[in-house]
Amino acid sequence: MAVEGPNPKTFQSWEEAFLHPIPTVRGMERQLRNDISSNREKLRTLVGASYRSLLGTAESIIKMDSQMSTVETLLGELGAKCNSKLLEKKTVNLQAWDSTVNTRDRERYALTSQMAVLRSCPDVISALLRRGGSTLLAAKVLVISRLLHKKLSQLSNPPLFLETLRNRLGALRRRTLTRVDVELQSFNTSGEALVEAMCAFSLATSSSLTDVLRHFHHVRLEAMSELGQFSGDPEGTFKALRLFLKTLKETQAIFPTQLARALESLKTSPLLKSPDIFSLWELSLDIHGKWLGDDIRSFIPYIRHDDLQRAEAGRLLKQWAKQAFFSFLEQLQRRTESLVDVLEIVQLRQSMLEFWLSNRRHVVAIDTSEVLDGLRDAFNRRLIQLLRENVVDLRSVASLTEDILNKWQVDGSNIRPSMWNVSTTSIDAVSGGQVLKETLASRFYGKNWTTTAIFKKYKTWVNRVEETDQVIKRLRESKWINNLDNFDDDDDDILEDKQVLLSEDDPHFLQAELQRSLQMAFEDFQKTMGVMMQAIESDSTGQKAEFLLRVWRDVRQHLPYMYKDSRIGFDTIQRLQTKVAEKAIAAPISRCEKRIRRTPHPGKKPPRLLWEGDPALPVLPSSWAFRLLYDLIASMNIQGSDIWSAQAILILKYLLREKLAVFLGEVPELRQEAQANGHEEIDNIRAEGPNGEITDKERLSSNETDGKSLSDGNEDAHNTETEKLLPETFVEDERIQRLFDICYLQNATATREGDSKERGMTEILNSVKESTQLSSGSIVSIQKVAEEYWRRTSLLFALLA
Repeated sequence: MAVEGPNPKTFQSWEEAFLHPIPTVRGMERQLRNDISSNREKLRTLVGASYRSLLGTAESIIKMDSQMSTVETLLGELGAKCNSKLLEKKTVNLQAWDSTVNTRDRERYALTSQMAVLRSCPDVISALLRRGGSTLLAAKVLVISRLLHKKLSQLSNPPLFLETLRNRLGALRRRTLTRVDVELQSFNTSGEALVEAMCAFSLATSSSLTDVLRHFHHVRLEAMSELGQFSGDPEGTFKALRLFLKTLKETQAIFPTQLARALESLKTSPLLKSPDIFSLWELSLDIHGKWLGDDIRSFIPYIRHDDLQRAEAGRLLKQWAKQAFFSFLEQLQRRTESLVDVLEIVQLRQSMLEFWLSNRRHVVAIDTSEVLDGLRDAFNRRLIQLLRENVVDLRSVASLTEDILNKWQVDGSNIRPSMWNVSTTSIDAVSGGQVLKETLASRFYGKNWTTTAIFKKYKTWVNRVEETDQVIKRLRESKWINNLDNFDDDDDDILEDKQVLLSEDDPHFLQAELQRSLQMAFEDFQKTMGVMMQAIESDSTGQKAEFLLRVWRDVRQHLPYMYKDSRIGFDTIQRLQTKVAEKAIAAPISRCEKRIRRTPHPGKKPPRLLWEGDPALPVLPSSWAFRLLYDLIASMNIQGSDIWSAQAILILKYLLREKLAVFLGEVPELRQEAQANGHEEIDNIRAEGPNGEITDKERLSSNETDGKSLSDGNEDAHNTETEKLLPETFVEDERIQRLFDICYLQNATATREGDSKERGMTEILNSVKESTQLSSGSIVSIQKVAEEYWRRTSLLFALLA
């Protein structure tokens, strides 16, 4: 255990320190130095803590010295003035002045002061209103002027200017009340300024607390009506809703307690003793105040500040809230009716609902669900109206189509331009040849100025409908949780219901209405186009039917993506395609019928040299069959390859089979009848012109031959000549060739789906098979060869292939 060193504090003198060893002395030295440093720091801390208090004490001493000097000076001056001679002199002067005023000039001084203050009141009120001063102060001055005017008007000989002052004060009263109404209507008026404006109204009109509340609600309702009227401010309706909520909050905060206290404070002291009134130097109340009369100097306004209880204030607020909200809904309806953009209405709906839901917890005077349902109904009603107007605008497309048909000119102006027109070469291939590509595409699809105008109008309508649908989808994607968070925890069911109403029910309702309107619009469009179809039945050129087909094509290819009926206009389109197909078939069938009914020239047989196989069978169709398909494709190209859809080709093949079945079924009977009678119809032997028509020369020759045959009575000789012309082998070869032609045409007019409409061609084919002497193997071979030949030549007739 270490031995503790000596403590220097116990030494009696410094000599005792050196009685110890040197290390011990040095240790005591260090200990003493540490103690000295510690004591020095403690002393500094103690002095610094008390330094500020010492400075404060010094300042107080200096201030007391200065105040004592001032007091001594004042006491000296007071002592100098309070000498007996001076006091006696002042007393004598005061008695003389009082005796003079009381006896002669008091009434004159009072009248002069009252008139001076009354004259100054209009100027003071006007200056306060002009500078934007306190309306309450202006109302106080107005009350004082009213008292002075009443007092002066009761004199036996009132001043002449009272009537002028009365009119001026009346105008200033109206200005003051107007200024009060402006402050009551303003969004920027604070709560204190609002209470002050209400007190000013109460003073100026001597209204009670209940009257002030009714006037406040009346002014706010008028302000909402002015804001709700669309006058160039797109936010007017939204401001009206903000003012509505602001009124509800301020009414609950001010009435009845806060305003009652403010009105009661006006009754605590006379008006003339108010500091703000006395500070108006224009009135000079320090001079004229004591001459105004005791009744005016002691006047305290009588205002009923306790006639409105909280329950009655709540009842009046609920009554006004219901009236104001219904008025707001009417204004909102008028505002939305002025809007034609669905997106703008949806944005207004979003902002209003967000504002209401975020502030609804501050409002207890009206049911939240009632307000929410009212806002939803107002916006949904206008949105539905706009949806219907936008969708019904499809009628304009039908109207434009009908106008073009009514003004149709068969002068080539409505003919589609050819892709190979020389004007195409003059188109500049700038910007990647965009103009050239668009021109070629338009000409390929048979578009001219009429179809282009209709398509642009229709495409604009489709874009507007699709934009409307996108806006409805935005409603569905809107989340209202953030705005509904201020509901209480017990209102989870209410929160969920509001979310469902705003984000699911309303969009679903609008979507269903859009679908219903689209369905009705397209049904109406289809009926209108059907009427146009009936109106063009007499058109022999087929151009109007082609025009309507192209209109239908553009409509069906660019249907709104939300429209699901793919069979729109199907019946009308089939009728149009039938008419176009009949027009395309008419001329080729007519020429083919004339060719096929013609008997070959004497001594000319079917081209057996081109037949192949053993037995020899035809491998090529007759010229009339090939020419029929060639003429048909040319006729289809003239009408435009763009209108020949798969359904149109199918209808054309059905019609072509029917026509072929009719006259091909008649030809064998004529042949058999001609063979039985021993001669043929010589007048059927005619030549064709370059377009397949019969020339006049051959027609004349045929007529002469007919005359000779009818006038010649030697029928036996004629039968013998005919038998030489048509030997049995020639007829058989013709039947075999006819079998190949029918098989070839059957392949050309075949469809992927067999149906009963092919029965006519099959019956003709079977009839020809039975009339020939070929074996079943030869018939099958002919059918295969005809099928193979069609496969090799089908690209020549690409529209049919």
